[in-house]
Amino acid sequence: MATTFTAMIISAEKGIFAHAGNTRICQLNGSYLKQLTDDHTMYQYLLDTGNFEGAENCNRNMINSCLGGGRDDYLRNLDVKAFYEEKIPSGFIMTSDGIHEYVDLDFLEDTLSRSDISELDKTDLIIKEALKNNSEDDKSIVIIK
Repeated sequence: MATTFTAMIISAEKGIFAHAGNTRICQLNGSYLKQLTDDHTMYQYLLDTGNFEGAENCNRNMINSCLGGGRDDYLRNLDVKAFYEEKIPSGFIMTSDGIHEYVDLDFLEDTLSRSDISELDKTDLIIKEALKNNSEDDKSIVIIK
């Protein structure tokens, strides 16, 4: 068994994340999202190394870093990073690939910036959008304000 892993520790002075796999943390800057984590997938690796043809023909969801799986080298890409110091950003969103692979960035930003609905209603709208776009993968989402 293996799993992707993304966690955050947030205090008034500093934020730290630990990340392995293809879940994501994005920081909310006003009404815009900034991706903080890198996807640990074969697709992203091929893009990063300039192999665009290979990226187009690979399994986009094949992860190359995770917890477990019986091999220590699966942790080689584990990221542990500070992502702010002294000033806490206005918010964060954590998503699994069943969300961020199927929901347009503009839709996410527009939904997260809405002030007329609760955070729970925002998660429902985002999950419904992923379902509408045929997401069959897990659809995990956490909004932190």
